[in-house]
Amino acid sequence: MKINKILDELETYLLHAEKSNPKISQKDVAWHIDHSLKVINTISSAILGSNPKDYNKKFKWIKWYFFTFKIIPRGKVKAPEIVIEKNPIPMEALENQFTLARTNIAQLQKIDSNHFFVHPLLGKLNVKETLRFFPVHTQHHFKIIKDIVG
Repeated sequence: MKINKILDELETYLLHAEKSNPKISQKDVAWHIDHSLKVINTISSAILGSNPKDYNKKFKWIKWYFFTFKIIPRGKVKAPEIVIEKNPIPMEALENQFTLARTNIAQLQKIDSNHFFVHPLLGKLNVKETLRFFPVHTQHHFKIIKDIVG
């Protein structure tokens, strides 16, 4: 799966965790890695705890745009507080989050496709949509990391 390849490559950037470049981002590489993993793990937890009977598909233009063009403009969207770390991020915490992310992705592939979570902009995303969302979101932060590292 594409997200696993992205996670593998993202993990190689742990060596650059402390690097930063304020011209690119106010956050360092560790923050972008942490945020990407928190998004995967927090959303996975919500999906795994959801009731698939409560899912109903609803068309939203922004959702169509996101999945069609697979672009998140830099600096235009504010992440929810639950996926923002304000304290220094220990390397061990990042390594544990990588392990959990891979476990969560494997679990998502085994559950009813109508399990879902509610994204603040895109609305309800079922498992299939979420597994498409993860690579786009993670790739967005991965590009920022690559720009920081240079």
